[in-house]
Amino acid sequence: MKDDYDKKDIRKSPETKVVKTKVKADFPSGWGYHLKRGSHCLITPEGKQIKFASKEEAMGYANG
Repeated sequence: MKDDYDKKDIRKSPETKVVKTKVKADFPSGWGYHLKRGSHCLITPEGKQIKFASKEEAMGYANG
């Protein structure tokens, strides 16, 4: 099969600018959070998983 198009050489493309944004963390460092099947799961720095009904309750427990 013959290539009928011009292949793009990535090395010749211009540099892309990386934009860094500062995101405010909802939870303190060391704490983990994820949503799993409707449960808001909070992981403590010790590795214990605690489930909450809402994200606000989980944030209150971690920050409070």
